Amino acid sequence: MNHLVRQYYEQGAHVVLVDTGNSYQGLCEMIRRKTGGTDGVYFTYTEEKPISFNPFYTDDYVFDVEKKDSIKTLLLTLWKSEDDKVTKTESGELGSAVSAYIERIRADRSIVPSFNTFYEYMRDDYRRELAERDIKVEKEDFNIDNMLTTMRQYYRGGRYDFLLNSEPRTVPRRDHHHHGSLHQQDAAAERRAETAYRGRGLEGPLIGEHG
Repeated sequence: MNHLVRQYYEQGAHVVLVDTGNSYQGLCEMIRRKTGGTDGVYFTYTEEKPISFNPFYTDDYVFDVEKKDSIKTLLLTLWKSEDDKVTKTESGELGSAVSAYIERIRADRSIVPSFNTFYEYMRDDYRRELAERDIKVEKEDFNIDNMLTTMRQYYRGGRYDFLLNSEPRTVPRRDHHHHGSLHQQDAAAERRAETAYRGRGLEGPLIGEHG
């Protein structure tokens, strides 16, 4: 498998791997030496140094349709279990909320883009706007209270509040080849978010301990 990954890399592919046994660490180190640290970046995390990222961060506040849809999909993945069916209304309302929040942070640069401020927007503003609509959205179609309760663990003070709220610092460039090693103890939430994040092509700060 290392040989196959190396072939993809040498052909110019953008390679992202979730490595649970450090199988690709040697390959990453070789590529990192060869490219002077430009490629072959290997992220690990432990309970003391957890991995985190910020799906709402961009350098230029540019969010195209694909980026917005990727954020929506990430949030749906964290909200819903594998057995829960996502309705069109849930997908549509969450997509609308993401777009409205993005417009807000564009207009007011004092708002720090993060899941924390998105959660507060959903809790304080979007929920009120839903209640004030002439055409009501029934809870069985979009239960915003259930969403807020479920995702409370990713908000400030929650068990996984570090996961979606990393602050901008050393941000991997889009053309880097990232290989992540996931700590397997108590890492279900991190794994789900990482898979959804990278699987949908999201960009933004992904902060971990560099190996």
